[in-house]
Amino acid sequence: MGKSVAEIRTEIESDINKVINTFETYKEDGFTISEVAKFVFEAGTELVEAVEDVEGLTGAQKKEFVQITVKDIYKEVNPDIPWIPEPFETMLENILLDQSLDKFIDFIVKRYKKKGVFN
Repeated sequence: MGKSVAEIRTEIESDINKVINTFETYKEDGFTISEVAKFVFEAGTELVEAVEDVEGLTGAQKKEFVQITVKDIYKEVNPDIPWIPEPFETMLENILLDQSLDKFIDFIVKRYKKKGVFN
């Protein structure tokens, strides 16, 4: 039996908090671009796996849920990349959170389907 979005969110909340706590330790010294990308893609992968069991949502709705949730987590962590000026940091975040994450989700779902993990 599938799960609702609320049930999935509750189940993964502790995992999300662990990811956030891990990245909180970096906050004092700032992040590198690769650490920010790793965070975005790890969170995205975990969420893609989790929402696959949600009933009553289309693939597009699941994808939107993952994107919104990763953005919410990102805002909570609010990583700083010290050597990149603010306007460029915002531009980089938009590229990572919108364009790259969008393509990454498609890639993960396609790979999982190819391997038979997802129907």
